[in-house]
Amino acid sequence: MFFDLNNFLIAILKRLRIWGLLVLVCALAGFLFRLVPRLHLAGMRSAGEEAGTVAAPAEELPYLYEAGRAVYLPPAWDTETGADRMSEIAEGYVAAATKEEVMGPLLETFSKEAAAEEKKLRVRMVNYNYRIQSVLEEPYTPGNFYDILRVNLSTVPSGASGSSPHFVRITAITGNPELSGRIADAAEKSMSAWVESVSGSFERRVFIERTYVSLPSASNGLVPRTSLGGAQKAEGVSRAVIVRDCIKGTLLGALLGVAASVFLSFFLYASSVTLDSEGDLQEFQVSLIGSVRHSGNRAGHMISHMIDALEGNGNSYSDFAEAAKAVAVWISGTETFQDPGNNKSVLLTGCASEEKLKKFAVLLKEALGHNWPESTMTVSPCITGTAKTAELAMGASIVVLLEELGITRTGDLGGELAFFRQLNIPVGGVILLK
Repeated sequence: MFFDLNNFLIAILKRLRIWGLLVLVCALAGFLFRLVPRLHLAGMRSAGEEAGTVAAPAEELPYLYEAGRAVYLPPAWDTETGADRMSEIAEGYVAAATKEEVMGPLLETFSKEAAAEEKKLRVRMVNYNYRIQSVLEEPYTPGNFYDILRVNLSTVPSGASGSSPHFVRITAITGNPELSGRIADAAEKSMSAWVESVSGSFERRVFIERTYVSLPSASNGLVPRTSLGGAQKAEGVSRAVIVRDCIKGTLLGALLGVAASVFLSFFLYASSVTLDSEGDLQEFQVSLIGSVRHSGNRAGHMISHMIDALEGNGNSYSDFAEAAKAVAVWISGTETFQDPGNNKSVLLTGCASEEKLKKFAVLLKEALGHNWPESTMTVSPCITGTAKTAELAMGASIVVLLEELGITRTGDLGGELAFFRQLNIPVGGVILLK
């Protein structure tokens, strides 16, 4: 059977320490993934406010600086129709503010600088109670940059006949007067070039307006402060937000680690070519005499007991001596050993190491000698690895296999059993080393 849930759970438990480590690593990665950007953001806030914290309180207020460029459009008569093109040209500036080819380069040029100034401005707005703390967590988006720029049309002189616009005002509002001026200047040049490419050349005069300074309106329910006084300054990101995000990141990382562990467990389980649990013996139709845990290998641990419970193994031995006695009792009760004419020769073979085979053979010979002193014992490696084993098997009355989980290949075990069955050599059973 390709998938056995019981064996799959056993495969997970046997590598539980590895999976636990993987989950911890993923959880730590999730924690750091959330923590590092928050700490970096907090550092940026502190660095951004460093100059303001040593200045007079009035300079720390969240002032908005509106820099403008006024484009004067004199009448532009069409030589063919005699119509005034000034209104069409002015409306072109409004349209230019929505064009990607105009706004895109401005965004690319100024977005990083504008984002840094916006972060500083938000901190000052929180410090003076114009905004609540959550504004510090909001990301800076292209929409925020586009909101900096405004295009307005106006007529001059006031009350003049007709409603054709004479002036186009292009303004930029940020928390830095120098930046506002540069953005407004670049926007005017970019918009004028685009309008000229669409409507043809036209006469214009550009005036640099003085920079207006104002304070933002406070959010609903907030009463702005005129000075910090003894109030605590807002941090870039509150501790509560950092803790909350770190917990989320840790949990998400741990879940990712669990998912990765399950996936890797299934991959290893499905692609395994070795015996991984007692249940893998079922397809070979061979008796399991018992299992022996390696000395110091999870002995007495809860995980090993869980594996034993899933395997349903009632014959689990703590050492080779106990297992050897069990094998001696087992094969003594077989018809082969009960037959008086049998030579009572036992072949101990399997895919376990040669050292373990010899160690177990000594103990098995000793256990058999109490009841069957005439019995003989031979030891040889897996039959697929040496021809000598095949020769020894011809003279054996019974075979005992010593196999090891994670070492014995299913193909080798199948080959051993097929050979012995073809020669009608009884296989007493298997001892599994865990």
